[in-house]
Amino acid sequence: MSRKLLLALAITLCGTAFAQTAPTLDEVINKNTAAKGGLEKIKAIQTEKVTGKAVLGGAMEAPLTLYQKRPNMSRTEISFQGRQIVQAFDGTDSWMINPMMGSSDAQKMPEEQAKRARDLATMDGLLLDYKAKGMTGELMGKEDVDGSPAYKIKLTSKTGDIIYYYIDAENYLDVKQTARVSQNGQDAEVESLFSAYKPEGGVMTPHTVEQRVNGQPVVKMVFEKVEINSPIDDTIFKFPVKSDAKPEEKK
Repeated sequence: MSRKLLLALAITLCGTAFAQTAPTLDEVINKNTAAKGGLEKIKAIQTEKVTGKAVLGGAMEAPLTLYQKRPNMSRTEISFQGRQIVQAFDGTDSWMINPMMGSSDAQKMPEEQAKRARDLATMDGLLLDYKAKGMTGELMGKEDVDGSPAYKIKLTSKTGDIIYYYIDAENYLDVKQTARVSQNGQDAEVESLFSAYKPEGGVMTPHTVEQRVNGQPVVKMVFEKVEINSPIDDTIFKFPVKSDAKPEEKK
């Protein structure tokens, strides 16, 4: 066999091997969707209520409840030291109640925080139909996540905000998400790590989410019960309106 023929064969074989080991962005996202349970089962979930606990500082535990409802409403409640902390998005406005900051009244979130809440409110996550959400995506190869290889995906919003997704290279489930956020004039890298997957409503769902800020553990959320498609009233997501009306005096 001639050298030229051998060289051509080698190039062909190398190209074939590379194609097999380097999927496209859409292929990774499609496998991620399939690994979770498939598009039909994902879209069939209209509401989700999750109860569990938030572990703060590795020791303190606080009851936790999460609500989500299509198309993009969300609410998080944490009971801490006898007080309830709430963060919510009703599809338009993001708001919060945080007595730990000196007030028990509902307040609109600062714009930077509100923008992040809006971006993350979708029940399907940002990867699914990312183009329809006005985002651009880029597959950036593989990166190690806690000892396992993962595909790194860069998503960029219309306003230039960047979120990185890490998809396990073996089971194609989400293992990590990172983003740089700005709060009170300071930038920080926020990581969310997903583990302990179990099927809920036919969809693989993480039951442990650990959040780190600048590499330091901040909170671990452990989900103990997941209720799929149970009725959830829209009013729990809406900004509470204080009534100024005074009660009628008894005659």
